[in-house]
Amino acid sequence: MDHSVSDAFCFQLSFKNGHSAEEILFNEISGVTWEMEANYKHSNFQCPAPHKYSNLVLKRGVAHKNSEFVTWFAMAVKDYSERSIFPKDIILKLVDWDGTLLKKWQFSNAYPIGWTVVSDKDKVAIECLELSYSSLH
Repeated sequence: MDHSVSDAFCFQLSFKNGHSAEEILFNEISGVTWEMEANYKHSNFQCPAPHKYSNLVLKRGVAHKNSEFVTWFAMAVKDYSERSIFPKDIILKLVDWDGTLLKKWQFSNAYPIGWTVVSDKDKVAIECLELSYSSLH
C-alpha cells in the first residue's frame, strides 16, 4: 500500500460494481451522517419525519489519472447536466496499513457535486471531493 496518505489508517473509496479493483485512498472524511426531524404532522397524528443525508466529503486523496473514478468525475464536471450524471453505488472502507478492514459503508446513488484537484503526469492529488447520495448502509 502507498503510505503517502496517512501513517495509521486510510479510507479506501471504490465503486460497488466497478470494472477494476482500483481503490482511491483518502486521509479524511466527513458526511457519514443522517438526520431526522423529531416529529411532523401527518393527518391527525405525529410521526417521524423522513431522514436526510449529509454530503460525503473526502479530503487529501490520491488516484491514478486514468482511473475509472477520475473519468466518472471528470465527465460530470465537463458537462454538468442531467444527462452527464450517472449515479453509482460506492464503497468506503476504513483500513489500517496492514489492510485490515476496520469499518465499511455503502453509499447508494452517489454522484459528484464538487472537487478540488491537482494533476501531474500519472496521479491526481485530490484536495477535496464531495458526493451527494440517497442512502447509507
